[in-house]
Amino acid sequence: MEPDDGLLLPMVNGGENRQRSKRLSTAVERGQMLRLRPGIGIRPETWLRAPRWKQFLLVAAAAAAQDESRIFARETSLALRGIPLLHTPEAVQIRAHGYGRNGRSPVRALTGNADQQTVSAMIRRVLSPQDPQRELWRLRPLPLKRIEAPLPRGISRQQLRQRIRSGQQRIAWEHVAAGPLGRAADPPPGYRVDPLEIALLTAVPAMSWPEAVTVLDAVKRQSMDVDQLVPHWDLLRTGAAERAFLGAWEFADARSESALESWSRAVIHQLGFAAPSLQREIVLPDGSLARVDFLWEDEGIIGEADGLAKYRAGGYTEDPDAERIREKRRQNALEHLGYKVRRWEMRHLRDPGKLAEILHAAGVPRVPHRQLAPAN
Repeated sequence: MEPDDGLLLPMVNGGENRQRSKRLSTAVERGQMLRLRPGIGIRPETWLRAPRWKQFLLVAAAAAAQDESRIFARETSLALRGIPLLHTPEAVQIRAHGYGRNGRSPVRALTGNADQQTVSAMIRRVLSPQDPQRELWRLRPLPLKRIEAPLPRGISRQQLRQRIRSGQQRIAWEHVAAGPLGRAADPPPGYRVDPLEIALLTAVPAMSWPEAVTVLDAVKRQSMDVDQLVPHWDLLRTGAAERAFLGAWEFADARSESALESWSRAVIHQLGFAAPSLQREIVLPDGSLARVDFLWEDEGIIGEADGLAKYRAGGYTEDPDAERIREKRRQNALEHLGYKVRRWEMRHLRDPGKLAEILHAAGVPRVPHRQLAPAN
């Protein structure tokens, strides 16, 4: 983990570990640090200002620092690969090494034994809120959740446990690099995670339709082929799981360039609107090309999914104001050609009825009698 991420790392020597753990406890009680995992702290500034998805990755990094043999499972293994999830899991998932150790670990307060006055002062110092009580949700800890090895068809859980205990079968894993957040311990830099095929076949069938499409769009952008999944196909234990996975896989499209575009496309489909063309290039009056997210060509309608990060400093090489001006000029040029340009944001996807209003008002046609994806 980079120093800016504020982790207090565990020491190798036992005596030093105990001393450092004591110093960490003192710092936590004073509101100077938060405790992510036993022996591992983080600066309050880093944690309180981080979005939930980054907090999730920080806890995973701390868990890896505690025990390098941990294998991260399912959605957690996808997130550590940089595959986007629409919703941050409520627990960091790891593979259980033995029988009887499944389920969530006890959740310890990040603030340890610090009193309420100290916690409130810490929140005010970092966030400057009028009412610290309203910001306590930012201090919600993330537990570890142990999950047994994936169970294929044709074998009972007891049989699989016996095979693992006897050494006939091992829990599969592969190594991935640490990515932009770095690692909390060296060596080696990275994580043990479910093989990608196993993570997909065990996690995707339980996801909502938009999240499953978002994940599979991302892996298709990495040129993954369904043939790579075939050796593990027996992990889809039921017909319902197989149908859920195949439906999302067949709908997934590598041309979706972001999680927001994937989410949009999935919701458009659920709402029953005609499928748009993706990433189409349009020649503008000055001869330049504009590539649009979605195009309903017969109706002359362009759809653009605007992420919150689009206009933030750092999202582009230009400053945010310059980017807004450029986008406005681009939209004016498209409208000069006769296109109707409609934009939406994440809030419209969280409330699909609002997106339906935008598309209906623009004149996007609906597809009659189509078998729609589930609305979960």
